Amino acid sequence: MVGNCNKFHYVQQGQTCAMVAALYSISTAHYIAWNPAAKSDCTGLWSLTYAYFGLIGSTPTPTATVGTNGVSTPLPTQSGGLVSNCNKFVKVNSGDTYDGICFFNYIPTVNFVVWNGGPTPTVGPNGIMTPLPTQAGMGSNCNKFVKVNQGHTCDIVSFNNGPISAENFVAWNRGVGGRACTNLQANTYACISVKA
Repeated sequence: MVGNCNKFHYVQQGQTCAMVAALYSISTAHYIAWNPAAKSDCTGLWSLTYAYFGLIGSTPTPTATVGTNGVSTPLPTQSGGLVSNCNKFVKVNSGDTYDGICFFNYIPTVNFVVWNGGPTPTVGPNGIMTPLPTQAGMGSNCNKFVKVNQGHTCDIVSFNNGPISAENFVAWNRGVGGRACTNLQANTYACISVKA
């Protein structure tokens, strides 16, 4: 146990490092760092002894908050407007995308974006929900969309989605920079079909 402790917990039979840390809204990593004898895998934690959970002159970083629905929300959370009634969470890893997270968690991308403070999809004049963000210059009568990946060209997007002609793709997405496709934007949604 570190020498500058100011708060202690009497470890009950069957309690783990994670359980004790959760009681005081600190991370398991902090708890283990402050109680090195517990060992990194918590096999050194002894029951019926006192362990430390507070450091003189410091405030532990909280690992959770409680939302308006009473569900414990892990921290840190996505900045920009996580809804307060969320009841299920996933840790985002480096390289994860909206689409990947949604695919592996069986949720529509549009829901994920709205729940996490992203731009709200719009409904076009044709009554079709348009995902955001969109490729600049997209026509208002689009009824099918595709997310443009990094490195894709107009020809690649056209071929992979139909195939449709590159001429139609450029006509439906006037902001891509014409047939030269110099302004196609990665990580935006482009139109790949229109409603007659």
